[in-house]
Amino acid sequence: MKKPIPEAKRAIILGIDGGHPELVQKFIKEGKLPNFERMMKEGVFKEALEPFPTITPPNWTTIVTGAWPGTHGITDFFLPPEPGQPLDKMQFAFDTRKSRAEYIWQAAERGGKKPILIKWEVSWPPNHHGIQIEGCGPGVVNLHELGPVRLHTIEELPLTARIHLEPARGWKGLEGSGESLEGKISLYLHGGAEKIYDLAIIKSGRAGYDKIIVAKDRDASRPVAVCTPGQWSDWVLDEFNLKPDPEKIKTQDAERGKIRKYAQKEIHDNQAVTTAQARAAGLGGEPPKDVAKGTFRFKLINLAGDASELEILTTQIWPVSGYTQPLELGPELLEKVGAFFTNPARDALHYGWIDEGTFFELMDYQHQWLAKAAKYLSSTREWDLLFVETHCCDYLSHFYLNYYQPECGASPSEQKNALSWLTRHYQSIDRMLGELLTIPDEETLFMIVSDHSGTGSAQQLLDSRKVLEQAGFLVYKTNPETGPRAVDWSKTKAFPQRGIYVYLNVKGRDPEGIVDPKDMDATVDQVIQAMMDYKDPATGKHPYSLILRKEDAALLGLWGDRIGDIVYAVRPEYDLEHGSELPTSRVGELTIRSLFFMKGPNVKKGLHLQRLTQLTAVAPTLAYLLGFPIPAQAEGAVLWEALEDPDFRVNQVKALRKELDRWKKLYAGLAVEYDLNPRPEVEE
Repeated sequence: MKKPIPEAKRAIILGIDGGHPELVQKFIKEGKLPNFERMMKEGVFKEALEPFPTITPPNWTTIVTGAWPGTHGITDFFLPPEPGQPLDKMQFAFDTRKSRAEYIWQAAERGGKKPILIKWEVSWPPNHHGIQIEGCGPGVVNLHELGPVRLHTIEELPLTARIHLEPARGWKGLEGSGESLEGKISLYLHGGAEKIYDLAIIKSGRAGYDKIIVAKDRDASRPVAVCTPGQWSDWVLDEFNLKPDPEKIKTQDAERGKIRKYAQKEIHDNQAVTTAQARAAGLGGEPPKDVAKGTFRFKLINLAGDASELEILTTQIWPVSGYTQPLELGPELLEKVGAFFTNPARDALHYGWIDEGTFFELMDYQHQWLAKAAKYLSSTREWDLLFVETHCCDYLSHFYLNYYQPECGASPSEQKNALSWLTRHYQSIDRMLGELLTIPDEETLFMIVSDHSGTGSAQQLLDSRKVLEQAGFLVYKTNPETGPRAVDWSKTKAFPQRGIYVYLNVKGRDPEGIVDPKDMDATVDQVIQAMMDYKDPATGKHPYSLILRKEDAALLGLWGDRIGDIVYAVRPEYDLEHGSELPTSRVGELTIRSLFFMKGPNVKKGLHLQRLTQLTAVAPTLAYLLGFPIPAQAEGAVLWEALEDPDFRVNQVKALRKELDRWKKLYAGLAVEYDLNPRPEVEE
């Protein structure tokens, strides 16, 4: 007798933003990722094809809706302006309310299932009745934080907090010699407020200054934190006065413009601006009261023996409450799991504030926290779907791929360093995966999926504004009040927007449009020709790999009112590791394909899938295997190739019909034998 195919009753989905299939396979072959290797041996694996653009918000939305970006409407990292707004104004895209497609957890609830979401990207605000921990997005997309990561130093640097040292006076319980120094540590809070602590620097031994004490009211006997060089403090739980200070907000905004240049400055600034707007609009939920409790910690990055150098890092200040559903879950998580944060100081690494080891320590802590939270919630709550996500590998793409790939001109020493840190971070994720693999039973499906990966970028990021300006379609003027250039809309015919679009400045559609609607087709052709003719002066290459009219972009899953009049892709060497390059791109040994693993009931073992696997397949496959409705707007196909018995649902229906027929026949026999059939009424 044929053994019945087991049926999945639950599912765990690990999301890895930027997770790289080629790197994972490399490290598995080297024996460095035992838990990923277990997933590969016990299930199926594939380098999946993601949608375009190859970037976070649209692709995670596709994963959990099964819909193409043209259908769900999240068409880039940012969204276009509302009708009537200027073409250079962008909207926050990390918002479930902007999606036009049903999410898999909503479909699951229609089928009686209960979801848990733990830091799952682009899932805020919650649109389900289950449990959720955060779910906004990467880096500075932190709607709930009370205050950001900050460096405190005796140097004068943009966006840092300056410490002025002087001889310590009036302290209680201060150890060491009488040469102790003191200063103030000021934590920046959203809304312009600050939290100020007293700082003492002491000599506890013979080697000069070697310890800091952070306290309130100069009382070293009750320290807030104590650190030696290279050491983290314990987590600090404190109250923060968040009463707004508009003047300080203006000062802090001005400081952002002074920050030293780095590759992603403009993108990060746009993230900061749109996130602040979303926070002000209440997307984070109920705004914190004037006084809120939060957690953070210190690390003494550097302290010279003569105190001529001093660098102290404070992590993101995260609220105890307000970032979960239900709201009361926050204090419980702090007690049972530990202090939470979303931003592992990735901006601090970009700014050069911290070393790679400090970033790794924060990332590894976050992985441990995610695993611990998943194990705690799955053991104390009812659940059917458990989503857990890390953004680690996307950070790694931006930090290391240019140095890892020899095609990008990296030296042997740079390649060695990049490989070392890539390995350590992937091993950290592997340890988290190992903890998550202790949760499922034989009726649990386990998936791993990423939204894209990345390739090194050998050339400078292509700026399509310069291309269109050179061709005469984009015109600037100098603002007499502020000085910097601004778009002269009265002379501009086309404007590149977000990462892959060009919009015409159309009369009657755009606020200062100059292109007559009847001339749109001809103008589109002219702009496309100018972009195709453009060559990079440094290399002589054409940087664009594909340029399409809006109506032709349906080939890429893009359509509707949230895409431009022109859609373009760039060669990978002109991209920012991912985003504007095609999903099929490759640089050397690395593609930009997505990571996909699946194991569990009715899933084949040890199979490298050969057919095309697209991220639109994730939601339909999950729904099919767990037996709940497929999301209403899903357009992907079930991964039939991965299943032991693709027809098991059909066979279930056949078996049920057969059983129903058997009972019908049995009833018919009993009815005859016991005269159970209803008698017709006879009129008298």
